[in-house]
Amino acid sequence: MRCEIGLSMCEITNWTEGSIRLSEDTVVHAAGTIEHDLTVPANTRLDLHGGVGGDLIVEPGGIAVVRGTVLGTLYNEGGEVEVCPGAAVEAVSDSTDIKTRIAPGALVAQ
Repeated sequence: MRCEIGLSMCEITNWTEGSIRLSEDTVVHAAGTIEHDLTVPANTRLDLHGGVGGDLIVEPGGIAVVRGTVLGTLYNEGGEVEVCPGAAVEAVSDSTDIKTRIAPGALVAQ
């Protein structure tokens, strides 16, 4: 993980072991992969171009734009979540009235 002062977002550009809870706005590049779960808390934005080996959990007030792959379930617990064309997600679970936006051309297996 590379986080530099002066950049608007933290960048993940390679394999990252374990599960992660974001603490700042983050972009996971196409070559970036999170081994297990990735959690996006309130007031934090994720731009996912790479992969998540487990679940993606977006808490209330979190923002996630998925352009990559989530091998587990995308849990939207009240955040602003979009699955873009070309993205692949195993399953989507919305736990509130705020629904995940799934674009035409996005692949959701379940």
